[in-house]
Amino acid sequence: PLKEVLIAAEVAGQVTAIHPRLNTGELIPKGDLLFQIDVRNYEAAATQARADLEQGRSLLARLEKQAVIDAERLKTLTRNRELAAAEYERIRLLFEQHGVGTRSGVDRAEQALNAAVDQFDQMALTVSLNPLRIKEAQSGVSAAQARFNQAQTNLQRCRVHAPFNGRIKAASIEQGQYVSPGQGLLTLADDTLLEIHVPLDSRDVGQWMNFVDTVNA
Repeated sequence: PLKEVLIAAEVAGQVTAIHPRLNTGELIPKGDLLFQIDVRNYEAAATQARADLEQGRSLLARLEKQAVIDAERLKTLTRNRELAAAEYERIRLLFEQHGVGTRSGVDRAEQALNAAVDQFDQMALTVSLNPLRIKEAQSGVSAAQARFNQAQTNLQRCRVHAPFNGRIKAASIEQGQYVSPGQGLLTLADDTLLEIHVPLDSRDVGQWMNFVDTVNA
């Protein structure tokens, strides 16, 4: 056969099913299941990876929504700070320049201003950190997506199908056998096109070559 393929396991595990005609010389149609490796651990890994991905996406969506709310909240706190500052200045000037009001009133206005400034500063810090939190969440989603993709790939690799119509040339696999990645288990040959090797004497080849040259001349 011009084409032969060594079929090897790509994931580790116990062989739970094999083709009923996985014997030397048998013809296996393209797409038939050659063998299957225990999928339970890989299904669990895929389920966990999917859950991690969904959790990461949920966190990202929540952070993006909160960032919008925080930005609006910062606008309100900015206005509150301005109003508190104006109120404090008004009360202070009335007391110090005109003797209107009391010192305790000035102190309360100053406390209100300090509280407004503190709230503004805290929210401003939160708003400044939101892009970093969102970026970290995006990286987490990307990593979770990669783990999920790998888990899905490993799950698919548990089922090995014939890549073409081929004949079993050699097989060393049994149900219940534990296999490792890269372990060759069977050889599949495409015998629709054959190549025959014939030993020839060099003198015969020379005569045939001369014959070809004479014909071409």
